[in-house]
Amino acid sequence: MRLARRVYFAVGLVVVISVSIFAYAYYSLGASSVSGVSFLMVLANRSFLGGTFPNRNVTFFIELQIYSPGAVLEVSTGPSFLVLASSLSLGNASFLTSRLPSGGELTYNLRFSLNESTNAGILSYSGSDLDIYLRGNASSGLYSGIISERAAYSWNWTTSTGFREFIEPYPCLGPCN
Repeated sequence: MRLARRVYFAVGLVVVISVSIFAYAYYSLGASSVSGVSFLMVLANRSFLGGTFPNRNVTFFIELQIYSPGAVLEVSTGPSFLVLASSLSLGNASFLTSRLPSGGELTYNLRFSLNESTNAGILSYSGSDLDIYLRGNASSGLYSGIISERAAYSWNWTTSTGFREFIEPYPCLGPCN
């Protein structure tokens, strides 16, 4: 009788430890997948429509990709973006929750229209410093958290080329006060 009780206790202990290790590992994989989420601006273009300087309508087309290169588990995310050109807000966009496959990417196309009279100097100039902010809830496995990053680009609108100056974690969407 005592031996049977010890066997049941040992089996129960092994089950509890195994489940704990599995849950911890699954949580850690989810945390790693979420914390590895980043984004990249693939393309940015600007188009002037109708009117004469400085009262034309200008439309910005920006393509962004969210990716998680080291993700082992897929990540569910609902991102929001804010785009600034030389400190002038071009606009913001929020998207519904989507699934980012492990090692994959999601593409988002942003379109912002403004009138050039808002700030003709910034909107008409051939080069801009673009600040793009990403913030959103993300979850993977048992882990749930917030992704928040800022990327700065130097962009030439004439040739639609540029380079990323840096990307960094950012605690809020847009300039913090």
